[in-house]
Amino acid sequence: MLWYDSLFCIYTGTGDIRTRKLNKMKNNIQFINVFSRKMLDALERYKFNNLPDTVSERVVKQSLFWHGNVVFFEKEGNIIALPGGGTENFNIYGDPNSAYVYGRNGFNEQVKLYLPGADDAGFLRKDLSGTTKPQYYKGVMVYENYNRTPFVNYTMEFSSSIADAYRTLDVMRVNLKSPFIVAAEESLVPTVKRFFNDRNENAEYVVSSGKFTVDKINVIPIETNEASIKNVTDLIEWYENKYRELCGFDSNSNPDKKERLLVDEVNSNNDYVFIQSEKSMECLRYYMDQVNEVFGTNITVEKITNPEGGEEYDEPDIFGISGKEPESL
Repeated sequence: MLWYDSLFCIYTGTGDIRTRKLNKMKNNIQFINVFSRKMLDALERYKFNNLPDTVSERVVKQSLFWHGNVVFFEKEGNIIALPGGGTENFNIYGDPNSAYVYGRNGFNEQVKLYLPGADDAGFLRKDLSGTTKPQYYKGVMVYENYNRTPFVNYTMEFSSSIADAYRTLDVMRVNLKSPFIVAAEESLVPTVKRFFNDRNENAEYVVSSGKFTVDKINVIPIETNEASIKNVTDLIEWYENKYRELCGFDSNSNPDKKERLLVDEVNSNNDYVFIQSEKSMECLRYYMDQVNEVFGTNITVEKITNPEGGEEYDEPDIFGISGKEPESL
């Protein structure tokens, strides 16, 4: 993600090439905007308590999101946490006995990892070559889920679908404004474009230069009905709700907007959401217990079911504008 934590820019060129690049850029920006919102949701699924001062909760959450793991290790007498990747030295259970950890300033170091039960069972320290490694360690690799897959996979999938639906809606909006396709000879294209640009700028009159007659232009109508727009907006809401389920957030996120619905219907998926999110929490707590055992810390993980901390949560509408009513003046 080259745009992440950096500037996003694109040279669009000129002419038709510029138009194509601008359209592609709109698609990219739409995806980036949706992905950024979905990533914020994903980072708010849980929080850590009692982290050492030398550990950044932001880095821990981002590492778990992007990589599915984070390594807690000791450095110069302090506990820090950074993204890491396991080496080729796996034991019988597929757990790496060491990992490479790295920071954004170029820091890179190989860290020996804690292997549960390896103090008593020597065979748990044997790697792929069959060599038994000594059980000295200074790091613990923490996984977010038992599959050891990063949550970014889900975020990418849903962001792509939501962004595509937004772009479909945008195309429908353009078709409502200009519900036709214009066909003309190649030599007439610049003049026709100029006419439509004048209309887009609310020109009161569009005067032909007399170089061509109207019979050289063919207009093909495009039909866009309200039902199609409603279907796309419903699809966006469906994707948004399904993603919230994956994040483990309560369905009843905005009681005022849903007061017309039955409580049982609003909360119909909460049991399923609870099971899925609780499994991830179970995994995180299992590995954080290892961190506490190795380093003598008291770190806990707390699940968040409402990103707003229990306050009213307003989903943005399809145009990115909050549905919350303005306060009285």
